[in-house]
Amino acid sequence: MRRVAVIATLAALAALAIASSAASAAAPRVPPSFVGTVIDGPLFEPYVNLQAELDEMVRTGVGSVRVMVDWREAQPYAKWSDVPPDQMARFRDEGGVPTDFSLVDNAVTGAVTRRMTILPIVLAAPNWTARYPNNFNSPPKGTKTFAAFSGALAKRYGPTGTFWSENPTLPKRPIRHWQFWNEPSLIHFWADQPFERAYVALVRAARAKVKAVDPGARIVLAGLPNKSWPELEKIYKLRARNLFDIVAIHPFTAYVSGVLKILRANREVMARYGDRKKPLWVTELSWTSARGQADWTYGNETTERGQAKKLTEAYKMLAARRSELKLQRVYWYTWLTLDSHPHYPFDYAGLSRLETDASITRKPAFMEMRKTALGLQRCKAKSGMADRCAS
Repeated sequence: MRRVAVIATLAALAALAIASSAASAAAPRVPPSFVGTVIDGPLFEPYVNLQAELDEMVRTGVGSVRVMVDWREAQPYAKWSDVPPDQMARFRDEGGVPTDFSLVDNAVTGAVTRRMTILPIVLAAPNWTARYPNNFNSPPKGTKTFAAFSGALAKRYGPTGTFWSENPTLPKRPIRHWQFWNEPSLIHFWADQPFERAYVALVRAARAKVKAVDPGARIVLAGLPNKSWPELEKIYKLRARNLFDIVAIHPFTAYVSGVLKILRANREVMARYGDRKKPLWVTELSWTSARGQADWTYGNETTERGQAKKLTEAYKMLAARRSELKLQRVYWYTWLTLDSHPHYPFDYAGLSRLETDASITRKPAFMEMRKTALGLQRCKAKSGMADRCAS
């Protein structure tokens, strides 16, 4: 998903000796869900074969996908009288709001047939409920509409969801984890700063709606980037500890060793507020191959070869530190990009590149992801199911 942020390189904090020792430590075998990727952007263009790309993810060793649920696309109209007549058929009624689940249905169908674990990230307020219409970074007005939409998602994809009753031939793998919003500590995702009071109120309301549908659902805090540990502490200071089950961090930094430094800093905050045992997820990890390509820098740009090298080092390091950090999942940002935007380095973050003729080029990082992910799972190859090694 789009990001406009200044990424702290944390060069002063990065001790290269830590990276060397961590990378050299013997990494234990990891479950398939440990290695994940974000699926967004050009992957959902109509001329891209999403199902074929999901097959590639499985063969590459990716066992979990983080899917953007674009609220604007699902509920663009506040009421039925606003819907153009020629669009009526694509909507269903959810609490009086016309709702289109088709994009999410497609992603869920593809993932569950391959036994991949799904993490939806719910964000982006439609104009009719946005505090600042026509702005992607606008929070919703209040919490009621976002909470209602989150509850509707749980009713569709949770354990008793309508999606499963409408698709009885699919493997039933209900969605039990929900992530509300993305990087709210950045003005480019949450226009009103400071963010913490309004964001905590949003989580409280949405959590209540989801839990009413699925009491066993688990709430993942929005991923926090840059100097994330002070931002996490702001959330804890609002006595929000019981509102989320998992802390999510986006440790963007110039050095692989900086990732470990960032995660340890966040674990220290969690420990101070009584959350030593709470799991930690990295819901975005990336080095972009934008060096020499984009005229803007966030501090984590490198070459295609450098991107591949850092990916391998980071996943091996984090697998080795999985127990220490109580780290359960690491999602690479992202699977597919255009690698063409002159002012946005994260447009070069993909493991693969979508060419202008709609063909897909696999970058060196893609090859390293396959080698690293399968190695960490002790697989020579993957079958058609994400949680099963081929013999």
